[in-house]
Amino acid sequence: AANAFIGSVAVDPGDGTLMLGTGLGLFRLERGAKKPERVVGTLDTPDGAGELSSNLVVRYAGPGALLGSGHPAGAGSLPENLGLIRSADAGDTWEAVSELGESDFHILQATGDHVVAVRVEESDVLVSTDGGRSFEAKAAPELPLDVAFDPSDPKRMVVATGQGTFSSSDGGGSWRPRDPVATDQLAWG
Repeated sequence: AANAFIGSVAVDPGDGTLMLGTGLGLFRLERGAKKPERVVGTLDTPDGAGELSSNLVVRYAGPGALLGSGHPAGAGSLPENLGLIRSADAGDTWEAVSELGESDFHILQATGDHVVAVRVEESDVLVSTDGGRSFEAKAAPELPLDVAFDPSDPKRMVVATGQGTFSSSDGGGSWRPRDPVATDQLAWG
C-alpha cells in the first residue's frame, strides 16, 4: 500500500498555485483548475542527478520561489537526503541550495531570504537569513512538531511541541511558554 500522507501544503503568493507534497507525489493545482497535476521534477547537481516527486516538503519563499526538502524518487544518482532545494518553475526543475546529502528537513518555513527549518527527529531550529545557504542552530525547548514565524518580523516565532507552544521574540535565542496544550500544527495569522 502506498503512503498517502500529506507532508505540506503551500500556496504561491503570486498566482495562487497550490502545491501539495504527499507520500504519493508532488502535486500542483493551478488557480481555477479542477484537478491537480502530478509533478515529477529533476534535480541536477555536480555529484549526480535524478527525479523528485514523492516525500517532499515544499514552501514558497515568495511569488514563484519554491523551496523544498525530502528524498529523490527511485533511480538516479542523488543522495537519500536532498537538503534544501529550490525551484523557479513550479517544481519542474530544482537546484541544490545547501546540505545536499546531509539533511532532511521535515519542517520548513520561508519568507524571502528568511528560512526556518528543522531536521527530522532533531530538536534544534535552524535559522537562515541568506535564503538557506547557511543556517544557525537555535535550541528549542522541546522537540519541534511545527514552527511558524511572523513574515513582517521573522525574529518573532513560535514552536509547537508535545509540551505545548513556545514563543521567541529574538529569532529563537530564547523561548517562553505560551500554551501548555500539545500542538502539532501552526500558522502565523
